[in-house]
Amino acid sequence: MVENSIDAGSTTVEVVLQEAGLKMIEISDNGCGIDVTALHCIRNSIITCKAEDFPLLCERHATSKIQTYDDMRNVSTFGFRGEALASISFVSKMVVKTKKKENEFGVQGQFENGVLKFQEGQDELEMIFKPDGTDILVI
Repeated sequence: MVENSIDAGSTTVEVVLQEAGLKMIEISDNGCGIDVTALHCIRNSIITCKAEDFPLLCERHATSKIQTYDDMRNVSTFGFRGEALASISFVSKMVVKTKKKENEFGVQGQFENGVLKFQEGQDELEMIFKPDGTDILVI
């Protein structure tokens, strides 16, 4: 996951472990953030968004780094975010918070068994205030 922070252009990466990572791992960076296609709405004074791409974050073999076959010849990055996140999300609970520089708000979602979980009756991500970059909490 640190390689993904570097690939995202981060100048700062913070890693926090509890019990050598067995109890908790948290990685925070100030990189470009994860691209989230979002439709903003306000419901009950809570700003939320629907996301098309965010649920794919923990899909196996998912990456934003390859769009065409020819892109495979030009990969110049350290890792594929989807591979690491997919593997981790299948064996833990994972909270992902991300914000791109050009967005006013970030989004937050929780994954369990590789699937984005919503609160009962919800199909929207919670929008949050956070600095640019991505935070991943594994518990």
